[in-house]
Amino acid sequence: MGFKEEVAEIVRLAPKKRQTMLFSATFSEQVRDLMALSLKQPVRLAADAAAAAPKSLVQEVVRLKGSQVSQKEAVLLALCARSFSQGRTIVFTATKQKAHRLKILFGLCKLPPAGVG
Repeated sequence: MGFKEEVAEIVRLAPKKRQTMLFSATFSEQVRDLMALSLKQPVRLAADAAAAAPKSLVQEVVRLKGSQVSQKEAVLLALCARSFSQGRTIVFTATKQKAHRLKILFGLCKLPPAGVG
């Protein structure tokens, strides 16, 4: 998805003794490559829809239909501003360009700082 070079640079600059976590909504060959590049003795945790989620985890699903799809970013920003402004939130995107765009939009809307990676 285009993150390999960025991850390689971060790993190169980061201290050798550190904790590294990799979050991904998918587990593709590219994700495996990033794991090999940046993680030592990785432990994989996966969300299991059949199992109960941790009590402290809040999951939100918003299904948009028809013309609402074009308002996806606005709905996301409103949801994050209303519901998650005090906590930590992970938003998965399909591409790093979308992630970067959302980082800019979050900043313009004065939402807590967003990291892209």
